[in-house]
Parts: sequence; C-alpha cells; structure tokens
Amino acid sequence: MASASDPKADYIEIYNRSDSPIWLDEITIEYTGSGKPKRFGTGGGATTLAAGAYHVMTKDADALEDLFETANPQCVVSVDEMPSLATNGTIAILGADSAVIDIVHYREAWHNPLMGSHKDVSLERIDTERETDDAGNWTSAITEHGNATPSARNSASANRGNADDGPRLKINTKYISPRGRNGAAERMEIEMRGNGSAGGVTMTIYDGEGRPVARPYNNAPAGNGLMRLTWDGRDSDGHIVAARTYIVLIETWNTSGRSWTRKETVTVGD
Repeated sequence: MASASDPKADYIEIYNRSDSPIWLDEITIEYTGSGKPKRFGTGGGATTLAAGAYHVMTKDADALEDLFETANPQCVVSVDEMPSLATNGTIAILGADSAVIDIVHYREAWHNPLMGSHKDVSLERIDTERETDDAGNWTSAITEHGNATPSARNSASANRGNADDGPRLKINTKYISPRGRNGAAERMEIEMRGNGSAGGVTMTIYDGEGRPVARPYNNAPAGNGLMRLTWDGRDSDGHIVAARTYIVLIETWNTSGRSWTRKETVTVGD
C-alpha cells in the first residue's frame, strides 16, 4: 500500500509460501523511493512467520486499522523506522547476510487500468509461484474487498484453474423476487473467480426479446479472487422488472487481451 490517505498507514506485507517457519529477526527490508535506500527491521522481534502466514509492516498499526479491515490484526506490527512509500519504488527482502531473498520494482502503472484513483488501493501480487518482479503478476486489490486485504489472502490471488478457460462462474440464485415474496431471494448472485491476469467485467441483463433492461456492471475492475456479481431485479431506471425469465450476459477480459463471454438465465417472480 503506497497510496494510503494517511501516510502512516502505508504498509508492506510479506508472505511465507514455504512449508517451514521463517525467523523474522533474520530478515530486513530495504526500500528505495526517490532518495537513498532505507533499511529497517520487520518489527517481529524473535518471532517466527509460520508457513502460509502473513506479516504486515506499517508505520502505525492503529492508523492502518482505522482505514482498512484487518482479518488478522495480530499479524500487523508498527515499525517506527519504516518510511512512507512512494507510488513507484523498490522493495527488497534481505536475509541475515544481506542476500536478496526477493525484490520488486513496483510501479503505479501496474494498477488495474479501470481503477480511477489509486488512493487507498493496495497493489497486490497475483501468484506467489510466478516471478515477483513481473508487471503482469500485480494488480489492484478488488473494491468489493475494501481495496486492501492486509493480513489476509490477496483479493487478486490467482486461482489454480486453467487460465484459458477464463473466470469460473457459479450462479447461486436462479429465481428471485425483488419484493421478497414467498421466501425467495431478493437479488441474484453470481460468484466469479478469475484464473489469469486481472481485468474487467460487464454484466448486462436482457429480456426474452433480446432488449437490454439493466447493466449492473459496466467495465468494472475485476481481480483473480472471489467477486460476487449481483442484480436486484430492477431496470436501469430503478423500476422492478416484469416477472419472467431474463438472460444474463457476462463479458470478462484480462490485461493480457483475452476475453470471454458467458450466458446465464435468471427468473424474476412477483
């Protein structure tokens, strides 16, 4: 997070992808912005970073938790000597002998191009098994997940499915009642999980004659984590649509230029 509205809430998150714990007191972070490199400790003392665990370093843990939801606040530590982060910079993780364990030369341009503002939006690594310093392996956190996920799995984290198949879709509600009658769900929900580089999504609702009645999502940013697409059974003017079956057209694409189109149906009752 290099663009928090409160600079004290900028943060660096490290993740242990190995099967063994890592001693945090053997690790230092070197950050280079517009000036000379600055090196600081992880603030972890003699504690260990367990396999599959996260460790979040920030100038002020309270400031971070005021801005963003932290799933595991015990993983967030204040590091007094940590500087505010520029939108373009270099972060290196160094071992006990100052050897580079991992490094990234991050750039603001790596954010999802559909994001209007990057303020309070974290830059997330997509796949820990792919090259770290690869522009295509980073994107913006998903808005649905609060634009940041400190101390938890990245919202843009890639699914291990086949990227050529496009995002995986699962429709949870095939019948809805916008007025909430007969115990039916009041809105349609589709779960979408991406498999490749993040991109965008447009969802359009058509009636039986192929006329568009609503567009709940139009060029909305989409990541590789779980995203829930919803429709409340109303048209573009906010009116409840007539009771009938509708076609749901979902168009998705990624930053590599791949695109996919899927169709689903949903029935709207009284």
